[in-house]
Amino acid sequence: MASLEVSAAQPANVDRDPDREWAAVLALAATSRSSSGSQRTPAQAALARVQSADSARQAADAARSFIEQYPNHLNVRDARKLEALAALQGVSAANSQYEAKAAVLARDFRADPRNSLTDRFEVALLAERVAARSRLGGSPYGNFPAELEVIANRLRVEFGDAAPVFNFYASIARGADMATARRIAENLIRWPAGREAKAEAQSILNRDSLLNKSADWSLTAVDGKTTKPLRTENRVTLIVIWSPSAAGLVLPALSSAKRYLPSDAQVIYLAYGGTAEQVEMQRRSAVVPGVFCRSSDGANAALLQSLHLNQLPFAVVVDRRGTMAGFGPLSAVPALLQAANR
Repeated sequence: MASLEVSAAQPANVDRDPDREWAAVLALAATSRSSSGSQRTPAQAALARVQSADSARQAADAARSFIEQYPNHLNVRDARKLEALAALQGVSAANSQYEAKAAVLARDFRADPRNSLTDRFEVALLAERVAARSRLGGSPYGNFPAELEVIANRLRVEFGDAAPVFNFYASIARGADMATARRIAENLIRWPAGREAKAEAQSILNRDSLLNKSADWSLTAVDGKTTKPLRTENRVTLIVIWSPSAAGLVLPALSSAKRYLPSDAQVIYLAYGGTAEQVEMQRRSAVVPGVFCRSSDGANAALLQSLHLNQLPFAVVVDRRGTMAGFGPLSAVPALLQAANR
């Protein structure tokens, strides 16, 4: 009889495999990472964001369950980080209650000295971006350098002169307008930043040296014809450098910049990676007609290398003299065109 009582009292999870359950948590977290499909409509993109947030909240709950079931497991610290990040990714503008819960998880994780500085910074950065999403265009992943620099300054106060802090400053400079990028790069050279951040800063300053120099590049169009668009016939030239993964960002930006294009301007779309079919698909949907090129062609790759690019999409404007007038994120295109057309 005693043996029957022991058998009945055994825990229900006696056959559970914590390693297999951890793998399932990781798989669920992976499904919450949305990709920016190049051909999504605005409605499809909005639906994907909702679905991604739902999956992220499920991943956060699964991580919490794992932590409670296996508090001494080798991966429990990783589970705590995953829970905090997934909860932040699961925040939506319409759910203030969940945002408060995610903020508490992030606050506790970033304040716990048992977590590595790198992990605490990663959670802190996402938490700051989620909190500032209204200033970042409604998305914690918005690229607004001025707001991101405010976040970087706040994180430097929290974490000091740590490598992740300086690397974040460098990432802001990559996507900033010329003046902001130059200022941050000069600061990084002066600050006690690490080798990686200083190298990034120096590449930005090196790129500045191309300004007002002859833009003598040859580019090969997707149909195989060689063109030298930068040996212009007294025309302003806009080069849009993009990747298939970021193609969805190109059309809206050019739609707003279209009215700043001079009537005789030419536009060149240079794809970084991707197939000829992807480039052709983008050509057919282009708001502004232009010459389409791929980076896999030798001369095109040389242009990208000379620009020291680490973030796309990116724009380059060549003035009527055939010299590089400016460059920066697509948001800077209107100002760049106005300056080049004077």
